[in-house]
Amino acid sequence: MKTLTDHIEEAEPKKQEYKDRLKENEKEVTMVFHHSKICRWIIILMILAILGMIIGFFEKKPIVVLIALVQTALLVMGILSGTKRSPALSRVPATIFLAVSAVLSVPYLRMLNAKARNQLVWPETDLAARIPEADTKFGTVFLSTDEELFITAEDYDERKAQEYTLACKENGFTVDADNETDYYSAADSEGYVLELTCFTDEMVISLQAPADYSDFTWPISDLASLLPAPPVSRGCIERDTSDTLHILIPDIDREVLRSYASEVKNAGFDQDYMSDENFFSGTSAGGAQVTLRRKTGNVMDLLLEVHEAASTSTSEPSAEASPVQERTQIPAVTSAPEASSAAASGIRPEFKEAMDSYEAFFDSYWEFMRSYDSSDLTMMTKYAEFMSQYADMMDKLDAVDESELSPEEEDYYIQTMAHINDEL
Repeated sequence: MKTLTDHIEEAEPKKQEYKDRLKENEKEVTMVFHHSKICRWIIILMILAILGMIIGFFEKKPIVVLIALVQTALLVMGILSGTKRSPALSRVPATIFLAVSAVLSVPYLRMLNAKARNQLVWPETDLAARIPEADTKFGTVFLSTDEELFITAEDYDERKAQEYTLACKENGFTVDADNETDYYSAADSEGYVLELTCFTDEMVISLQAPADYSDFTWPISDLASLLPAPPVSRGCIERDTSDTLHILIPDIDREVLRSYASEVKNAGFDQDYMSDENFFSGTSAGGAQVTLRRKTGNVMDLLLEVHEAASTSTSEPSAEASPVQERTQIPAVTSAPEASSAAASGIRPEFKEAMDSYEAFFDSYWEFMRSYDSSDLTMMTKYAEFMSQYADMMDKLDAVDESELSPEEEDYYIQTMAHINDEL
């Protein structure tokens, strides 16, 4: 008959076998957990918690450090629950600890996103001082000169944009105002023009200084004689050549523009014409085209230029051609000549490259804007890229010295600008 000792000795191997099987089961449970999605997310959140703890420490935000410690403790309990290391914690699913910890990670995600965005540093220029500083920490200054300011301010919803618009009005930007739901434009008494455009979570600020107006008399060139002189004695002549006249004229309201546009039309610019209260364009029988555009601040942008081009640069004018027709014909420029042929024809390769890249930029911009959707984050990012490239394009254009252009380069310049103006 077996004694109690015999039974204990016989049960010992089975007891050891059970312990071994239990350990194997624990290893299997641990291995399965370590390869689960829950464990991977716990590791990710653990890294975020540590990063949030570091950010909170260096920025002296004890509450952030405290939340990071609580999040870390929850994640550790999630690991103990998933691996069944703690009988008490194993009763609570690891997903519960993960979910609570994920909620606590929101502040870190916001902080990390804030670190990735551009810090908006308001320009210290006389031009920027004319408008209120944007009430946001984030944004981008794309252009800041004495003549032009272009800024995007982030974290601006419709309410904040309306508050900023009101502050600009208090600064005097109320002349010739155009106020819509997501757009505002106006000038001040000195002619500085402000434009505000509000997107989903961003406001675009554009401020331009007035042109350098002075007393002037209407040009007496052959081209200028095609138009009646406007009823003003002040303006800024941007360009006055044998085939282009570009003048900015202040103090032109809608009534004055409408009256002057009627005189221009009666002077012969009555072909293919278009007209509204702020715009007129028409072509003469001689091939010249005029565009009158009233801009914000009661400024008329007058552009008179050659409309038709001769088929070749060496062709002689026909015997029937009038003096005006002879004067308005210019040689056609091929669309993509090689650098060597460009140089041989009087167009420097570096000049052509600057003009072509400038035109290509606007071609891409127009194509993009035709399908632009401000609610699409990808498109908003692309829009910001265009604004960044715009500054580079303007630098290239500013580097062009118009006074040193050859006749061929001048023609190429005019045709490039005409193409851009037509698209705009």
